[in-house]
Amino acid sequence: MKAMKGVLRCLGERLSFVKVKKLYLPSSDGKLYNSCHLTVQDNPSFAERLTGDFGLPFLLDFHQQTLHVPTEVAIKLLCLLPEQIRPQTLSTAFKECIKTAENGEADAADIGIVNMITSRLSDSLFRQGLYRLALHVLRCLGKLNETHVEKMKRLIAALDHISVVKQSRLTTYLDYVGKFPFITEQVRNQIRCTSEAICPYFVDHHTVYIGTGSECSLDSLYGTLAEVINTMTNKLLTSVLHHVYIILRCNAASIEHHLDRVNIRPCDNFTDSDPQV
Repeated sequence: MKAMKGVLRCLGERLSFVKVKKLYLPSSDGKLYNSCHLTVQDNPSFAERLTGDFGLPFLLDFHQQTLHVPTEVAIKLLCLLPEQIRPQTLSTAFKECIKTAENGEADAADIGIVNMITSRLSDSLFRQGLYRLALHVLRCLGKLNETHVEKMKRLIAALDHISVVKQSRLTTYLDYVGKFPFITEQVRNQIRCTSEAICPYFVDHHTVYIGTGSECSLDSLYGTLAEVINTMTNKLLTSVLHHVYIILRCNAASIEHHLDRVNIRPCDNFTDSDPQV
């Protein structure tokens, strides 16, 4: 614990660890390990699915240590360590993958959700709302110049590449993609099998899969869609992501009123096919 405090303090003070060849830190089993053989639990959902003994030592949970440093800050500081002594994180060591591509038969509710989302993404009022939000962000950043034309084109074009697919028994698994050589193919297969889980929805690049017949929270689904749109626009909409969620969720006719109410400046020159300034 003292070692961890010392490391975080030095990292916080931007002291160099370049010359450090080996660093030993406490694991969740109470032993000291070479830091580059440890994994930091930065993804609770992944951690819940890794229930077996895979010979993968985890760094002692920050909540079990009196560090006086928020967990998120501690993780960011550890990521500043040189690669030769840097622990891996769950988020980088594991990738969630879709297991099957079974279409199956969807019930009326499943089809309704898919159609509703597809319709909203192609709706001109929704796209105009996104355009307004993007202009607002660029204006706030002081970047409202001719380059924003291309940004807007990418924003609108990105929506055409989002596909929503229904899939029966939507199952995902975790695949080990980390750097530890002692994780053999046999262990990887074991991880894939034991980490399987049925999901209500899953995002793979620009495709959103919806599990048919699952209890899919529309709030969560729209939140995921907002994140997908933001990612596809190079995180341009991060500061207004809550408004993206709202205009995805609300009645199309209410989008303009909502944006007016929160002082997002109107734009009169938007066209769905080729937005111009």
